[in-house]
This record gives sequence, structure tokens and C-alpha cells, in this order.
Amino acid sequence: MKNILFALLISTLSFSLVYSQTYSPVKWEYSAKKVSETEVELHFVATIDNGWKLFSQTLESDQGPVATSFTFHSTTDYNRVGTVNENEDEQKTAYDDVFEMNVVWYEGSTTFVQRVEVANYNTIVGQIEYMVCNKDRCLPPEHVPFEFDISKLGGTMILGANNN
Repeated sequence: MKNILFALLISTLSFSLVYSQTYSPVKWEYSAKKVSETEVELHFVATIDNGWKLFSQTLESDQGPVATSFTFHSTTDYNRVGTVNENEDEQKTAYDDVFEMNVVWYEGSTTFVQRVEVANYNTIVGQIEYMVCNKDRCLPPEHVPFEFDISKLGGTMILGANNN
């Protein structure tokens, strides 16, 4: 009987560890659009599983959930024009009792856009950091790499996806 209980416990723990390491309620897709001879818009589309919240880049305090952020690797091939924009029409805002602050989040899907001035049509790389919560729990922050190969850009084209 002890062996059966031990085997059941080990299999449950193993399943929990594997599930928690592979489950990501946000899928990211990337596309780019040439807006002039020297400027490109980079689009980051987040598709969020039902019941989960992806947090905005701008939060009331860093004492709550981790805000979504975009880090671009420095190079002389491009310059960022402004900051990453997010669609404020899709935002939801409310006071959160757990974090004891107002939080801003997205559900379903949303798009973040960064405009860049391009000196050389090469590759733009970086990473997204984000955190998600549902009504029962929050997952640890994730770091997702992104890469835009804009060397072939001649309009709008899908350049990549990260479907964890």
C-alpha cells in the first residue's frame, strides 16, 4: 500500500512540475509594417487565454504585478521612435484587493506597437517580460525572446511567433 501511495504522490508531483513549466496562457505573434523608406512599425500581438489577465506596461506601483516590458538589444541598425504603444481602448482597470492598488490589464488579445527608424534593414531582437494572473493565482514573470528579420520587408508580413 505504501508503494502505491508513494508512486501516486511522485506521479502527481511530476505532472504538476511539468504542467507548471510548460503552461503559458499568452501566445505572442510578431509582424512588421514598413511605413516609410526609413521607418518600420513592429507589432507584438498577445493572445491571452480565457480567464487570464496580461498587465499593462504602466502600473500604479512596482509593488504589485510585474508590468509588461519590452527590451530591445542595442545596435546601430535602428533607433526606437518613442516608446512601445499599447491600445488603451482595450484596457481594463480596477482596484485589486490582493495587490492593494489599481491595476491595468488586458484580456483576450491586444497589440503593442513600436516604431523604429531603420538605418540598415537587418534584424531587431530583444525580449518581452510579462506576468499573468487569473482569479485563483498568478504565474511567475516570463521572458520571451523576439526577433524581427526586416531585411526582406516590403510591406506587411508575418515574421515570427512564440507559442510557448
